[in-house]
Amino acid sequence: MEHKYNTITGNYHWYNNISSKWEEDETDEEDETDEEYETEKDVVVKDDLSKFINTDLLPEDVCDSYWLWERGNFSGKRTEDTGKWMLFYDKLLMNDSWIHAKKLYRENKLPGIISMKCCTVKKNPRASSNNDGVIILYCTNSSNEKTIMKVGQNVLEMFKYKRRRIIYYKTDSQTHEGTAATGCKTNHTYKLFNHL
Repeated sequence: MEHKYNTITGNYHWYNNISSKWEEDETDEEDETDEEYETEKDVVVKDDLSKFINTDLLPEDVCDSYWLWERGNFSGKRTEDTGKWMLFYDKLLMNDSWIHAKKLYRENKLPGIISMKCCTVKKNPRASSNNDGVIILYCTNSSNEKTIMKVGQNVLEMFKYKRRRIIYYKTDSQTHEGTAATGCKTNHTYKLFNHL
């Protein structure tokens, strides 16, 4: 068995070369991704992952990772109470949208957002559409509706988001249950009507 770093889950895992199965490393932190999809070819050494975190790479230029990440100095551990707001864009607008998102995040204009990620051009079998891209904005305290809705309202205003009439918030546990693309019917905890 080899101890490898998985770019999708963001954690170390034991990979059994004989049975071709993943086994969790008991020392790993909680999973830090939204859409999980892993195959042996998605596994790279840790040094390769760093090029996708807090980088100036653009989504339309990346085809060897499903995600680009922006992570700050959040010192807490992600828990089952972690979730995310999701903003969908036309794939042709992903570069500009991600640049804007990183600028807001780096300027601390997104209170309540602990990290973000953006899809790339790499085709993800869990995606509902090949024409849309997504920016995912992670939060904690999913059970506190008032706080989460306030964070979502700020996200709408700061992004000047007008693409969809409603934006959705879902917990990480809902993500693990599946996506609309994999047949999951109810896939959100909160929804916020877009007033813009």
